[in-house]
Amino acid sequence: MRLVIDLTGVINYHDFMTTRYENVAQEIRRLIREGIWPAGQRIPTEPQLCEQFHVSRTTIRQAVQILSQEGLLICRQGLGTFVLNHETARKPIGLSNFSDLVLSGQLNIRRQLVSFENVPAGEQQARALKMIPGSPLLTATRVDHIDNQPISIDRCFIPAQNADKLIEADLASPLFYFTWEEKQELKIQRIEQSIHTEPATPDDCALFKLKSSVWMLVLNETFYDIESRVTGMIITRYRGDTSKLTTTVFSRYPDGAQKI
Repeated sequence: MRLVIDLTGVINYHDFMTTRYENVAQEIRRLIREGIWPAGQRIPTEPQLCEQFHVSRTTIRQAVQILSQEGLLICRQGLGTFVLNHETARKPIGLSNFSDLVLSGQLNIRRQLVSFENVPAGEQQARALKMIPGSPLLTATRVDHIDNQPISIDRCFIPAQNADKLIEADLASPLFYFTWEEKQELKIQRIEQSIHTEPATPDDCALFKLKSSVWMLVLNETFYDIESRVTGMIITRYRGDTSKLTTTVFSRYPDGAQKI
């Protein structure tokens, strides 16, 4: 099977954040699909879901509304919200790219946290993050899998003051971006992205089980808060022979970002 990875570059972070409830819905779909929440079971209460997913009540309500419309959940006044038989749930239609398949729950993403540690920032890292060399820096390496097949590997570089409330489970969560912002009380305004290709390294070949070297698609994301301070950087490597890059560009108007 050839996986096509759709990377979408969005200039205005607030448009990106509008999908937070969709990511929560994706995780709940997985819990239902894998039988962790079987048909007929009452799901956790709203406050419990907020704590579990590290999001607001508004986000939980939006996610539950989506899943109720799909026929996966049913809300019974005074009793709670229950799981319906997912085999008969209404399936989204017209989904053709990677992002939509993930959000619909048709692809099962598993994130593996390979390593994480606090280290002194090197010269190159300090320059990219606009910090003093030698300052404490959280680094983490993670691998994303779909159907037990590795699709990407990333490295996170976050100044320690922007990561002191994170735990191991946060770093391994597919909802990391949203958990990171909420737990650290960050207000991320924008993401700057740069993309380039380079030959696969021996480590890439070993991870992705490549018989011969292929080109890798490398995505570098730098996160900025509302005061234009760098909050962190993530570098992700994708197999070039299974990846497709599409970019959505927004221009800024007084009433918000408008798609061109």
